[in-house]
Amino acid sequence: MEANENKQTIYDVFAKHNIEISSILDVLHTNLPFLKDGINLIVGESKAGKTFTTIQALVDNGFKDSIIHIDFDRNMDSKLKELNVLTYHINNVDEFLKSLADLDVEIILDSLKDKILVIDSLQDLSLGDGVDTNSGALATMHKVQGFKDTGATIILIHHVTSSTSGDFKVKGNSSVITSKADTTIHFTKSNSLKRTMKIINTRAEDKIQSGKEFIFGKQVEKGSLSVPK
Repeated sequence: MEANENKQTIYDVFAKHNIEISSILDVLHTNLPFLKDGINLIVGESKAGKTFTTIQALVDNGFKDSIIHIDFDRNMDSKLKELNVLTYHINNVDEFLKSLADLDVEIILDSLKDKILVIDSLQDLSLGDGVDTNSGALATMHKVQGFKDTGATIILIHHVTSSTSGDFKVKGNSSVITSKADTTIHFTKSNSLKRTMKIINTRAEDKIQSGKEFIFGKQVEKGSLSVPK
């Protein structure tokens, strides 16, 4: 009996479902806590200034022309508007995602590669899935992974729940959400002048260590932002 030369091997199956990993995580900038080409999850209290501080810090360090701010919260204030970065206020998340799915993959890749995509926020992107359940959190982070696969650096804004003891927990199914992020950064507002971003965990410990803090405010080193009163 002649061998079937067209018979699929297990290696063909592996190859069919393999994706190319073309980048090694590295820091975006020495003054910033973000990983280039990674999913950077920023968590903190609502209305603490996560989005403004993030974008201001990026602008201060020369990334203004690379920023694409996707605003699902539709809460951009006057201070953020003054930074004049490219922002899209998305009214209907479901229709937005469907429209993306209709685009040619190459168009998406060409448009977002090497950009910094600030997604505001994870909770809004989760519409229809939610982030509280295991399946919902996985589905939502799968959407985020889709943006990462374009070659963009992802900065994902999300919230925490706090206890009376001062501890915090990533809102929703925290273990799933943080496991799918390349780094988790805790954002705190100390006072009207000081903002802190602390690395909670990261896939690039050799480049940026857990526990490292980045302070932003009026009375700090070169490269940091000026937080308005």
